[in-house]
Amino acid sequence: MANGIGRSKNAVDPFVPLLIPTLAFASGIAGSTLILNRFAGAKEQEIYILGVSLIFLAGIVRLLAATGTHSELFRKRRLHQVWLFLLFLGGGALDTAFTLPCHINDSELSNIRYVYGVVTDKRTSANGDVLDIDVNYRIDNLGHFRKVRNLKAIIICPATQANIDDILLVAAGNISRRSTPVNTFESGEIPASRTSDEPYRIYCLEDDIIVNGHKASVAGFSKKFRNIIERKIELSGLETGTKNFLITLLMGNREYLHPDVKKIFSDTGMAHIIALSGMHVAIIGGIILFLLFPVNFAGLYRWRLVITLLLLIGFGFLTGWAYSTVRSIIMIGCITTAVILQRKNSAWNALLLATLVILALWPSALYDVGLQLSFLCVASLIFFTSQLNPFDHRRHPTAYKIAGAVLATLVTTGVTWIVSGANFGMFPLAFLLANLPILPFLPAYVVIAICSIIFDSVPFVEKALSFATDKGYHAMIDYLSFLNEPTTAIPVEVSIISVALWLAAAILMALWLNGYRKKIMPWVACGFACTAIITIIFPQNIDSDFKEREALICNYHYKTSIKIREGNKEREYVFPSGMNTVIEIAEKRFMFLDAQIDQLSFSTPGSPPDYVIISRGCDQAPEELRRQNVIGENTVVAIHPMVARQKEADWLNNDNASTIKMHSLRQSPIRIGL
Repeated sequence: MANGIGRSKNAVDPFVPLLIPTLAFASGIAGSTLILNRFAGAKEQEIYILGVSLIFLAGIVRLLAATGTHSELFRKRRLHQVWLFLLFLGGGALDTAFTLPCHINDSELSNIRYVYGVVTDKRTSANGDVLDIDVNYRIDNLGHFRKVRNLKAIIICPATQANIDDILLVAAGNISRRSTPVNTFESGEIPASRTSDEPYRIYCLEDDIIVNGHKASVAGFSKKFRNIIERKIELSGLETGTKNFLITLLMGNREYLHPDVKKIFSDTGMAHIIALSGMHVAIIGGIILFLLFPVNFAGLYRWRLVITLLLLIGFGFLTGWAYSTVRSIIMIGCITTAVILQRKNSAWNALLLATLVILALWPSALYDVGLQLSFLCVASLIFFTSQLNPFDHRRHPTAYKIAGAVLATLVTTGVTWIVSGANFGMFPLAFLLANLPILPFLPAYVVIAICSIIFDSVPFVEKALSFATDKGYHAMIDYLSFLNEPTTAIPVEVSIISVALWLAAAILMALWLNGYRKKIMPWVACGFACTAIITIIFPQNIDSDFKEREALICNYHYKTSIKIREGNKEREYVFPSGMNTVIEIAEKRFMFLDAQIDQLSFSTPGSPPDYVIISRGCDQAPEELRRQNVIGENTVVAIHPMVARQKEADWLNNDNASTIKMHSLRQSPIRIGL
């Protein structure tokens, strides 16, 4: 019984054993990060002391809770929850301090000459090869070695000829802090999400990378297998767009997917398809269980579950252990263990265990929007889907499943939309129309796609399967494009207060639906939800005349654009390709050149532009533009990544161009105050 009524069969007890440890551990991480980021002079040593003190205090409370007579122990029963909370609170603080990313003062950055570390990943981008490394030592200009801990860096260099995965290396170059994401302003993000690990960035030439030895790592080992599978997909007879989609869908590598396709999925609320999540693990697991169905005839149904779990662990290994993938595998492991031991399984307890394990291994995952959305989606399915379903699963199984599919989309979007809006600044209106027809179709499509890759060498079978795979992809994209005309995503401006109010309303409704019913709870939940929506519709912004305004010349390799931020609002200007264009923003003149000067469709302004962006369609060198009075002495010339590397190098290294202010957008975007 709970507050006057009996709990229904579908009700879930939210107060499971792992609730307090998980909340305490997350609170320890959040509190420690807040202290380190908000208080000047705070270091990890203080967090170590705080964590040890909390654990010591937990031990004292535990001793108090375990001593006394039976009546005293009864009165002290609440102390058991107190000492457990303090124990995991201290554990979260210690874990944060131990995994805290290394911080280098700005004054020291210029003195670093070399970094020495291990490559953990390698990928190719428009700017060249990108290497992720764990730095072990940094070497200053005087040759002094200094050991560092938890320092991650990204090396950007020209395409390397040698295979340098998992190689101990020494890299020289200009190291800088990567303080903000490339091509974006910080508005639209929850401030806490920016407190996670921000790697350092190093620009260098291939000759500056000195191979010092070989050291294989687990990440590099999985990368090799992933490359084999990606290569197999690339060599198949499928169309290029389908290949790129399958690599993204199966391997989680979104670098292959065209930005326009990414935007279609994002604007229609289908971004979870192209990001590895529990849905992908469930599809792969379902395929494996189906293939292993004959094992049941031998009475080895438990081994069927164990083999499936082991293969899913291999899938997580191949795809790089995304947080949502780890969460799904741990939950499936809990279900498998419960079946083998013939114990009752709790999905909510399994979700909390998975979250606790992820936070213990990667404390910064607390601020990862992918893990936040994954946790909220699964929690909403647990606490809302069955409780809101109007049909009985025994009397009307078909209607129950159909209603469950609709409710699953509604409740997951209803709970998580505000977190997505706070991080991405938009809300997809067509999420229901997009998800309902595609999600049931996706498992069958994955099966057909995998078969088309496996049987690629079988003549007649390969053609039929490739035809079905290509047509399925085109049908999906065409349908989403139809829903996205002109656009189905509306911009939203969400503050952290709005997020807190909406999630508080969701928690109250979850408690009420699962038996903890008080008459006031739905009214309070509605009040919180309405207040959250009001704060979004009517944001508390200062007058536009006093807002901070900035411009950002982006360095996207596939388009040329300028973003303008005014307060918390952003807009983007995209220059048309193959044309020369001039725009004026806040008394700043921007000229985009993607054609020959004699093809100008406008008159050159009397005063030279403040910024000139040269793309591949313009062959004139900056010094030639100076002679033609297109640019002036104070004009900044930005060279777009579409310009060939050799041509850019010639322009930058030309002695006659030394007096021209030039900037390579390959290196970084240009931020301008307006």
